[in-house]
Amino acid sequence: TMTVLCEGYDPEREQFYGRSGAESPGIDGYLYFDGTDAVVPGGFYAVTITAADDGELIGIGEGAPIEYSQ
Repeated sequence: TMTVLCEGYDPEREQFYGRSGAESPGIDGYLYFDGTDAVVPGGFYAVTITAADDGELIGIGEGAPIEYSQ
């Protein structure tokens, strides 16, 4: 399970996308995940990784936004 910042929704893939603290914007790929209607860009979510596809991670969001602290 990783903490992921949701950056948006990809209608082509029908999944939300974002990145964890391990991915650099513009350099690394996205982490794509399924979620509920509660997912909004800018929120942090617990995501369980279920697969990898050509450098992209794929997972399932675990519900409501979480508080993020370093």
